[in-house]
Amino acid sequence: MKSKFVETFDVSEWQVETDTGWVDVVKSHKTVDYKIWHLKTKSGKTLESANIHLLYDEKMNEWYTEWISKGDKIMTVDGPDEVVSNVRSMESVPMYDLELPADSKHRYYTNGILSHNTTSCTIFALWMTNFFRDKKILFAANKYATILEIMARVRLAYELTPNWLKPGIKEWTKGKIVFSNDSQIEGVTTTSDSARSRSANVLMIDEAAYIDNDRDFMASVMPIVSSAPGTKIIMTSTPNGRSNVFYETYEAARLGVSQDGWTPFRMDWFDFPGRDDAWQRKMFATLNGDLIRWNREFGNSFEGSSYTLLRAEDITRFKERVVSDKWKSPLEVQLGLWKFKQWETPKRSSTYLIGADAADGTGRNNSVALVFDVSNGANIRQIASFSSNTVTPTEFAYVLSKLATLYGRAYIAMEANSVGSDVLRLVLNTYEHENIVNYSAGAGRSLGIVSGNAVKSSACRWLREITAVLDITLNDKFLVSELEYFERKDSAMEVYSAKAGMGDDHTMSFVWAMFCLNEKMVENLFTVEKYMETKNGFNLPLIIRSSDSGYYAQRGMNEGEDVDKRFQKMERAYKSLIGAVDERMAEENKEQYSQYKDDMASVMDQMRQSDDEECGSWN
Repeated sequence: MKSKFVETFDVSEWQVETDTGWVDVVKSHKTVDYKIWHLKTKSGKTLESANIHLLYDEKMNEWYTEWISKGDKIMTVDGPDEVVSNVRSMESVPMYDLELPADSKHRYYTNGILSHNTTSCTIFALWMTNFFRDKKILFAANKYATILEIMARVRLAYELTPNWLKPGIKEWTKGKIVFSNDSQIEGVTTTSDSARSRSANVLMIDEAAYIDNDRDFMASVMPIVSSAPGTKIIMTSTPNGRSNVFYETYEAARLGVSQDGWTPFRMDWFDFPGRDDAWQRKMFATLNGDLIRWNREFGNSFEGSSYTLLRAEDITRFKERVVSDKWKSPLEVQLGLWKFKQWETPKRSSTYLIGADAADGTGRNNSVALVFDVSNGANIRQIASFSSNTVTPTEFAYVLSKLATLYGRAYIAMEANSVGSDVLRLVLNTYEHENIVNYSAGAGRSLGIVSGNAVKSSACRWLREITAVLDITLNDKFLVSELEYFERKDSAMEVYSAKAGMGDDHTMSFVWAMFCLNEKMVENLFTVEKYMETKNGFNLPLIIRSSDSGYYAQRGMNEGEDVDKRFQKMERAYKSLIGAVDERMAEENKEQYSQYKDDMASVMDQMRQSDDEECGSWN
């Protein structure tokens, strides 16, 4: 085995500029010959280095020089800078690596370009394998490049260890080291089966919050450490939002409720010498004022460290409410064979809007309907919800039509995808509910909301805007939970979707309902009596009245009786589609049928009582 270093110099009188300020240099190490890579940036900065010299991209990920291409952005003393060329020459010369103090970040500027120094952060792994026989350390990281970088640090630390302290080598590769005492260190990527069938005394997971399909990965590695006493898992990471196993594990340990014996440890940016308010301001400016990147890279803040659709403070506000004393358990109201949750009964004086999302009923995704009281734009409330992953599209159309009828012939806002189109056609043609939100960015009429990436992106941005300025009350805990996992994809269209393995059925129902309140759409659906201008310069409807508010009075009809008649008509239509629902319910589901009749009677009584108090009699 050939050592990377051929000579070491004491340069303790030197200092080098780093992204945390000027720090002392411990030593300078002369290396073996390497081919020279000539790198140049758009601003004119240049660097000559070895192929394995570590640089940082604009997201502070570490990259070998040889992996950087034209057009990539790397970190410099002036912030991110675009690479215009990176060429390997045929000339080979020795290189020089600087060793920085152990309490530094091990980064420094070379010709104004941010680089990584040679000090290893893997001393624990080396200590255990060098001084104990037959021990195995397994490193896991989300990128193969990261594994190579970790193992390079291990090899470097071994090379710098005095000969009289270190064992001999049996195997020496980029991804694995086996020592003469039969201890070993190996690196794997964090796929769901990468560590399966392996054994280890210590599993070290780097950047655990960034693992794709992290639950599958953790399930695959647990047998590694559960097979023998004294085994350990060490997870390290910068935060990446709250929708991952690392957050859940750390929070459980921090709160003292971990069932697996986890112990939390935290290091903040201000724990490092030389980092003060001036350093913080400089780094924040280097990140172009991106608060999310600051929270993720330096702030140790799970809130606001991922690109969720809603702001961290808004998600926190919604979460705090559903666990506070203000939240009340809903009534479970029977609606045919199904139940919906109800926090408020329908009121004649209120204006309602339903956001919905349809699924195929095969158990994977949910068909969801969320009912909102939008009468007062300053106090929008989600007051009922339905959710099922087994209800068929035909059944969902029946449930959706009944909900809309019960809540004042409410408008239904739903995406017209393949399943959604089928549901909406049944709602319109079979159950004769005409209040459907129709929207298309192109020419021609549509049934439902025709949503491509541009429309969905616009609807999501609108939701983010209004949740930041309006007092919206959410009661459905599944909806609030989904909002934590609804994140922006890495695309120019700013398309949002649920994190892998999570759902967004409730969230998209919320998105489509609130989309109807933008200024271009709301007046086509409702009568807006008053607007309010927000601090962001756009108008929001403040007082909204249903365009159907005079529907019953103009026709000399009793609303309660009409709702009953409409329900009976829907039962007959449903019967014609899938069988005798009343008979089937009476024979096979007597308890649900009886509860349905009682619940509907109770709802009608409450509707009459509330309207007598607010608006006089129903007649």
